[in-house]
Amino acid sequence: MAQAVPRARMVAAEIEADIESEGWQVGSILGSEPQLCERYKVSRSVFREAVRLLESKRVARMKAGRGGGLLICEPDADAVVGSVALLLRRMDVDLGNLVEAHRSIAITSARLAAERIDEEGIKHLRSLLEARGPSDRLEPSEIRAEAMSFQNEIARWSRNPVLDVFSQVLVALTNQRVPLPSAESWPAVRNAHCQVIDAIIARDSALAQYRMHRHFDGIARAWRVG
Repeated sequence: MAQAVPRARMVAAEIEADIESEGWQVGSILGSEPQLCERYKVSRSVFREAVRLLESKRVARMKAGRGGGLLICEPDADAVVGSVALLLRRMDVDLGNLVEAHRSIAITSARLAAERIDEEGIKHLRSLLEARGPSDRLEPSEIRAEAMSFQNEIARWSRNPVLDVFSQVLVALTNQRVPLPSAESWPAVRNAHCQVIDAIIARDSALAQYRMHRHFDGIARAWRVG
């Protein structure tokens, strides 16, 4: 079985590559177990280990019954985000590293969002501004949730899926690693969010970058990060 594991990994990689090259048709059947064992020239035990690896990554799973076989799945972004955040936590990433990485992603996201925002995006960002006011009394956990949601929304409207996913990873890690803000910090946090969003809506990419950079200067001070 020890020798079968490396072969199973190779087969899993081949299957994943074939799924991608064929357009990643979620919900379709790639083939039955006998068909795929023949296609990839492996035994059932090796094939089943390959399927286990694919299932762990949410790439594909076996569907039982008539018309069943290897079912192509939609990869689970939450699973990926959770796994990467866990890895970084295991590596004991400090707040300085976290702020440095998050700052770079957030600034780039703000610039791209300003360049690529459409009317749907403008409407959505305006709704974020209207959802909460500076005079609202929020609990520290609510302030952090608003701040994390803001970062993910800006990354989303950058229209860059890589920035979107990595923003989610850093937000997940931030939620696990940083202390809650004070209840009195909400007006300043909301003001910073409003300034960034106003620049994005105005499609002023340079101003959006600058304001996001300034916002992270404030975050670094609040977290006592140099």
